[in-house]
Amino acid sequence: METKDINAAIASAMDKIKMLGKGEKNAHQNYNFASIDDFLEMCRPICAGEGLHINPNCVSMDTFPVNNKTWATFTFNITMCHSSGQQTEPAGSIVSLPLTGAQTSGAAQSYAVKQYLRGLLLIATGDNDDADFLPQVEGGIETKPAAAAAPPPAQKAEAPPPPANADVDWNKWVNDQMNQIKDATKIKLLMWSKKTQKQRDDLKEADRELSATLGDFYQQKYDEQNNGER
Repeated sequence: METKDINAAIASAMDKIKMLGKGEKNAHQNYNFASIDDFLEMCRPICAGEGLHINPNCVSMDTFPVNNKTWATFTFNITMCHSSGQQTEPAGSIVSLPLTGAQTSGAAQSYAVKQYLRGLLLIATGDNDDADFLPQVEGGIETKPAAAAAPPPAQKAEAPPPPANADVDWNKWVNDQMNQIKDATKIKLLMWSKKTQKQRDDLKEADRELSATLGDFYQQKYDEQNNGER
């Protein structure tokens, strides 16, 4: 499949993209984020100028119970199309959200489109969601990235820094973890539980309801694996 024109258009769009600030704030969990409207406002005229448009296609939607609530997992195949008729290969995206009404599917699509644009056009937002910020496992031993060198002592008393997890998007993190363990075996569930202990402790401090949702989902999957072994 010929992709010369669309690849050139995407590269040109990337050159015009700037870092996107986090203009919205989640008041419940006290973190800032770049909204889908921010992404579209910046990307739409640039993509249009390059003859590009996105085709988000929802290929499936499955519901499941969590903590006496109904959640839904949406699976999207997203394609970038070009005015020449060329297009990229579909990129898969999975989003899990509480099922709250007709707006849930729109919220899932908006999130999938935002992450697709961010990945395809390499849009920087300043979010600390890089895997290098998480504990690493090497040879069965959990390690952490080397800390940056400490700044010189301050001459004046300063206000204490915010908690290390203040900017964590816990909704996104929980969504990613639930997608990761929904089909996991019993052994993988136990490994996941050990590997994510620190993050789950931080989540409990930040949002007890969201922590309970993830805990109930894990227990449900663990019980399913136990019942399957009998």
